[in-house]
Amino acid sequence: MYLSHYKLKAPPFQITSDPRFLWLGETHQEALSTLKYGIYENKSFLMLTGDVGCGKTTLINAFVSKLKKNVICGVLCDPGLSLMDLFNHIAFLFGMDHAFKSKGEFLIGFSRFLNNAHDAGKRILLIIDEAQRINTDLLEEICMLSNIERQNTKLINIFFVGQNEFREMVALHSNQSLMQKLTFSCQITSLDEKNLAMYIRHRLKIAGTTDPIFNDEACAIIYRYSGGNPRVTNIICDLALLTGFVQETHMIDADMIMECVQELQLSPVVTEEHGWTPPAPSPEPTKEQDKTENWEDDIEYPSETHGAMRHEVPLEKKYPNHGEGPISDIYQDTEYKENAITHDKPPVVKNAPEKAHWTRRLRNDSQLLILLGLVVIVIVLSFFIFFRA
Repeated sequence: MYLSHYKLKAPPFQITSDPRFLWLGETHQEALSTLKYGIYENKSFLMLTGDVGCGKTTLINAFVSKLKKNVICGVLCDPGLSLMDLFNHIAFLFGMDHAFKSKGEFLIGFSRFLNNAHDAGKRILLIIDEAQRINTDLLEEICMLSNIERQNTKLINIFFVGQNEFREMVALHSNQSLMQKLTFSCQITSLDEKNLAMYIRHRLKIAGTTDPIFNDEACAIIYRYSGGNPRVTNIICDLALLTGFVQETHMIDADMIMECVQELQLSPVVTEEHGWTPPAPSPEPTKEQDKTENWEDDIEYPSETHGAMRHEVPLEKKYPNHGEGPISDIYQDTEYKENAITHDKPPVVKNAPEKAHWTRRLRNDSQLLILLGLVVIVIVLSFFIFFRA
């Protein structure tokens, strides 16, 4: 809707997990490196956690899109299934065209698949997204899949990706076997204020523009209400772009962001207690006044001077002008500033007519109008009497 208004080629702040818009914060970069190391070194188990909306799924999609051809990958998006539904879904992800009716049947077929893939020089990767939805029994069944192995190598790598609650689940005593098998564990955190501003500019650039649509004050307010969470940031920025489109402006400022967060009913996530400081307001640009305005018509300038404006600074204040004599400080601390001009004489300003003068003029004009009205009435009555006679 607003793409042409901002000269964009694609919506920059959709909440879909499009890997094209991936921007790597410090912890995102670390997590991506860990994922790459885990698969290419065949590390079997790995855990990646983070808050809701911090970019886990986008990171996974970007990671999967860059895998080499010797990696067969399946991504399980919803592990909240029954046991056999889970096994059949895993079989479907890896192209096993068979519906298994029992656990034993699945294990035989899946073991055959893993061994054939290894003989073909392939590596198998199962990514379980939203891992916090797995119950303890299913988690144990999934871990048992790693027991399908050869003497010198693992035949399957399993990466768990979920919210921070999954980390707490793994720490339970009942899941100690998984905790011991986890080779690597990494956690994604929200962006800081500096990285959030870079994130916004990055998404706008990918969408087709390098214009600074969001000023620094707007980014600071976005950070305060999103806490650096990419998903919340996207929601705020998308609404802000729509607001700017409606208001026919190409610059998003702090006031517009406040309007958006109020509409979204968001509360500050980062406050002064967390070290956040309100952004300093940008100085408003001084607008050169129209030189045809009435207030300047009453100013006469001596032939030696030009361009001077009204002032309240004492004219007795002197400044050396390259050793040539005094000049007037008539454009210091005023709203209107021109290029520095030498003035040897102050401008002559005519005194405006006093209020009594205008009162007298209005009274005289009113009396004249009344007199003219009486004359017109007399003339009309004369004509009326004349024609009746």
